[in-house]
Amino acid sequence: MTGRMRIGVGLPAAVPGTDMTTLGQWAADSERAGFGAVGVIDRLVTTISNR
Repeated sequence: MTGRMRIGVGLPAAVPGTDMTTLGQWAADSERAGFGAVGVIDRLVTTISNR
Protein backbone atom coordinates (compact mmCIF):
# COMPACT_ATOMS: atom_id res chain seq x y z
CA MET A 1 0.00 0.00 0.00
CA THR A 2 1.39 3.39 -0.91
CA GLY A 3 0.33 6.89 -0.07
CA ARG A 4 -0.09 8.92 3.04
CA MET A 5 -0.42 7.43 6.50
CA ARG A 6 -3.82 8.06 8.04
CA ILE A 7 -3.93 8.73 11.77
CA GLY A 8 -6.96 8.09 13.98
CA VAL A 9 -7.94 9.47 17.35
CA GLY A 10 -9.40 7.57 20.32
CA LEU A 11 -11.82 9.57 22.43
CA PRO A 12 -12.21 8.66 26.12
CA ALA A 13 -15.73 7.53 27.02
CA ALA A 14 -15.25 7.46 30.78
CA VAL A 15 -14.56 11.11 31.61
CA PRO A 16 -16.50 12.06 34.75
CA GLY A 17 -19.03 14.81 34.07
CA THR A 18 -18.79 14.50 30.28
CA ASP A 19 -22.06 13.95 28.44
CA MET A 20 -22.69 12.46 25.00
CA THR A 21 -23.10 15.91 23.45
CA THR A 22 -19.53 16.78 24.40
CA LEU A 23 -18.21 13.46 23.03
CA GLY A 24 -20.09 14.12 19.79
CA GLN A 25 -18.52 17.56 19.54
CA TRP A 26 -15.05 16.09 20.12
CA ALA A 27 -15.71 13.57 17.33
CA ALA A 28 -16.87 16.31 14.93
CA ASP A 29 -13.84 18.44 15.81
CA SER A 30 -11.55 15.44 15.16
CA GLU A 31 -13.08 14.88 11.71
CA ARG A 32 -12.68 18.56 10.84
CA ALA A 33 -9.05 18.39 11.99
CA GLY A 34 -8.47 15.68 9.38
CA PHE A 35 -8.13 12.51 11.47
CA GLY A 36 -8.70 9.40 9.37
CA ALA A 37 -10.73 7.57 12.03
CA VAL A 38 -12.49 8.36 15.27
CA GLY A 39 -13.04 5.72 17.93
CA VAL A 40 -14.24 5.62 21.52
CA ILE A 41 -11.95 4.12 24.13
CA ASP A 42 -13.39 2.52 27.27
CA ARG A 43 -12.27 0.04 29.89
CA LEU A 44 -13.82 -3.15 31.14
CA VAL A 45 -13.29 -3.69 34.86
CA THR A 46 -14.24 -6.96 36.48
CA THR A 47 -13.52 -9.00 39.57
CA ILE A 48 -12.02 -12.46 39.14
CA SER A 49 -13.09 -14.94 41.77
CA ASN A 50 -10.99 -17.93 42.84
CA ARG A 51 -13.83 -20.35 43.55
